[in-house]
Amino acid sequence: MNTTDQLLDTLYAEMSRIKQVMVSSRAHMLSELQLTRTQAEVLMALKDEAALMVSELADWLVVSHSAATQTIETMVKRGLVERRADEHDRRIVRAALSPAGQALAQRMQDDQRAWLDGALGSLSPEELELMITAYRTMYRQISQTIKTKKEAAHAN
Repeated sequence: MNTTDQLLDTLYAEMSRIKQVMVSSRAHMLSELQLTRTQAEVLMALKDEAALMVSELADWLVVSHSAATQTIETMVKRGLVERRADEHDRRIVRAALSPAGQALAQRMQDDQRAWLDGALGSLSPEELELMITAYRTMYRQISQTIKTKKEAAHAN
């Protein structure tokens, strides 16, 4: 095994460890809020995007249309999401956060930021900059790889 392979193996192992810690911490928070992971993702998506069609949410969540519809229905019943007619085409219905959903999404974001502050707040600015650079590089490389694979698949 060459050095690059060894480094990639180590990177994968470290990423897996970080993911496990973060998933465990997030699961505890979601349990306290009585939310599923999918419901939490819907809250964050709608917090960022204001209002989305169910098909857009399904694509964003990488779930089926029916699964997204079911999740939205549950959240409407809980008073976290509202259905709204599109301003330009009343046949289109969009999901948007209710005031209660907005408050819960903000609480989640605040809790996640507090967790991150507690976990990484003691790092120096230089260490944080290194992490940011590494994450941006990973994102750029992974996004480019995905784009290239999609283009190749469409070309065939």
